[in-house]
Amino acid sequence: MTQRRKKYWYLFFLALPVATLIVGLMLQPEEQPALTDGFDPSVPAPLYLQQALVAVLNGDRLEAIHEVDHFMFFARERDAARAEVIMTLLEEENLEQAAEQLVSMIGPSAAFLTTITADTVEHGREVFVNNGCGACHGENAEGTDIAPALPGHTIEQVKRQVRAPVGNMPVFTNEQISNSELDALTAYIVTLQGSHVHPGVDVRDQMMRHYWLFFGAIAEGDIDEAIHHIEKVGTFVSGQHLDRVEEILATLEAGDVDTAVMLVGNALAGVDPPNEPRSDLYLRQTLAALNNRDIEEAIFEINNFIELSSGQQRADGETVRDLLENDLLEDASIILTNMLR
Repeated sequence: MTQRRKKYWYLFFLALPVATLIVGLMLQPEEQPALTDGFDPSVPAPLYLQQALVAVLNGDRLEAIHEVDHFMFFARERDAARAEVIMTLLEEENLEQAAEQLVSMIGPSAAFLTTITADTVEHGREVFVNNGCGACHGENAEGTDIAPALPGHTIEQVKRQVRAPVGNMPVFTNEQISNSELDALTAYIVTLQGSHVHPGVDVRDQMMRHYWLFFGAIAEGDIDEAIHHIEKVGTFVSGQHLDRVEEILATLEAGDVDTAVMLVGNALAGVDPPNEPRSDLYLRQTLAALNNRDIEEAIFEINNFIELSSGQQRADGETVRDLLENDLLEDASIILTNMLR
């Protein structure tokens, strides 16, 4: 495929607002991210914080202590230190300050949790029933042989699975479930009681990063990279979602970039963009590819990181690339992990 680079900045003033927002976030320099941005994606640490905040807001101090204790088992040293402060506040029955600390650690999604009301949850239950979700997930979201139970999912997992599902789940567009209805449905699911069902690596994280990186590539006018990311999305999905991916690829191959941007924007309607710079997304994709032993993909992603970087970050990226090319995978993994800390 020949290299096709043109500047398409103007498209983001024509496309959906979500596209503009996402690209803006992609190209911002890193400020002070919420601590959850740095968590290892292979453990459910953000979920434990989310569940702890829900418990605090419901006045269930003992459940909050239970969740924070689980979080501390997985957390890095710096995050565990802040969790210790929260644990002390909970033990002292200072729920207000504990909630403030949890909101600070969780980041932007915490604002959503603090707005959940009984009416919101009831509305979300109606959305669940009216859209036939119980046919696969069970009448009370308890799970069936067809689809998993829904307790123990994060806000991000719920929203992206509705809009851009992995597996055989049908796509629900914002015409079928509006963004406000999606918020209500998410509120219903994240407040369900039950076990944490996603302790392992979530392939949805990898898939969604490809979508966000698509926007960054379009902003830079790198259509080949944009196509690469959408092709990678296609390796994670099936059914209606795969049909949509193929439609996006067809528009890109035909040179209809603005329509491709619109289609991806529609696919992500109501889904919050990541709160970290584009360079970190490349690092996470490199590490994910390395863990999957897809060295060609890992090298592709680290090369993209190097193009964006300078100084020590660029030097570290070049070291990782050299290690990957020489099959020194364990050393590359260690450096990548440290770069994401």
